[in-house]
Amino acid sequence: MSTSPYAQGAVDAPMVWECDRYSFVAVYRATTLTYALHGGGAEEPQAFVRYNLMRILNNLTVIDAAEPHGTLLEIKGTNLANDWARFDIIDTTTGTLLGTLRRHFWASIDCDTWTLQGPDLEPLGAIREDFHGLMRHAVRITRSYGLFVHGHRVGGLRAAWRTGWEMDLSTDPGQQLDRRLAVAMAAVIITIESLT
Repeated sequence: MSTSPYAQGAVDAPMVWECDRYSFVAVYRATTLTYALHGGGAEEPQAFVRYNLMRILNNLTVIDAAEPHGTLLEIKGTNLANDWARFDIIDTTTGTLLGTLRRHFWASIDCDTWTLQGPDLEPLGAIREDFHGLMRHAVRITRSYGLFVHGHRVGGLRAAWRTGWEMDLSTDPGQQLDRRLAVAMAAVIITIESLT
């Protein structure tokens, strides 16, 4: 069952959290890595994922396209020793900690692997690279990841030629995976892929 109050109808949802398909299109800026977030095939972006290249800590924000100062999500790096190892995901509209995304260093050598935990450290899901092996970064293959809830694949994230990245959650119509968490996981993966 989804942990999202938006899916349960308790809160009016920004349309971006109601979609099963998303595209992340690069928007080039001097000091920020920015992706326009299009949900459900919308022509106009509904939000922007922004990473400031000039900051010491790795923090990402998801900003409402209709309100440039309206932050929807904050994704905060919390590990100073390895700032790409752990992120807290916060819904800034409610001030709620939605979950924590953790990278598994040793497993990620062979296959990039992350787990998603809820605010009480209960397991919520995972995201894993589809390809294995040390040479996967050297060989030009289309990058892709699987999104999982309780061991079942509920969606995928893949690099799309010329357009950026695409996330498909159509196999999860009941929103077992909260779309806010899915967008946050994708934002972290896409940012890391863009910088490495």
